[in-house]
Amino acid sequence: MVVAEKLKLREQYGKKLETLAYFGFLGKNGETKKGDATHPSLEKALTSFTLTELEVAATFQEPTLLLVPETSFKAKVKAIDAHKNKGQADSHVDDIFTKSDSGSDKVTGWRVVIVDGAKEMELKEGDDKEKQFDQRIKARKAARKPSEKGMERHTYALLMMEGLRRGEPIDRYGSGKNTYTLLDDDPALSDSDVPDADWDANDRRVDFGTIRPGCIRNDARLRSSVGGRSII
Repeated sequence: MVVAEKLKLREQYGKKLETLAYFGFLGKNGETKKGDATHPSLEKALTSFTLTELEVAATFQEPTLLLVPETSFKAKVKAIDAHKNKGQADSHVDDIFTKSDSGSDKVTGWRVVIVDGAKEMELKEGDDKEKQFDQRIKARKAARKPSEKGMERHTYALLMMEGLRRGEPIDRYGSGKNTYTLLDDDPALSDSDVPDADWDANDRRVDFGTIRPGCIRNDARLRSSVGGRSII
């Protein structure tokens, strides 16, 4: 798969296993833990994407492969907080994420995703930072290619883990150059709430919050993703 090689997915795969082991979703040598679903092999991960999806991913600012364990969101936040960097505080999670959570601590399956994992996102086609969030989300969805999706909490949590492990969390809000991500594909998205996420540089913690659809903030960004089929 020529496109896969250009995306350097093979090179990324091993590092993702290291991150999963670091945060406790795999054993310290990258092995599946007892009672958990076996994580996908490199070949199974690569073949989970269609050629169209890989071509879309090639347009991303920073195409990033993620292996997302199917657990509760609470389990992912727990993993982040159990492996904090020096000076890092426990994550803040708005009640809206707790109310719409499901699953358990056990890994019942896996999803393989490629996301736009840039540390600081640029504005994308169809997006206008001068418009309200609900209008921006609608416009961005309309501008995306058929196989292109937005972001949700589980994928974002894994992307944040990648940054934390390197000591470079994404979306450093309050750091001078502010960005944060609107989770436009999350089940908590509604006519009254837009879920968002970032690294709170002031409180030094991962922050999963909510904001009103009518807000206008030029530091909000919309990330894209492809893939995400469940692999058992």
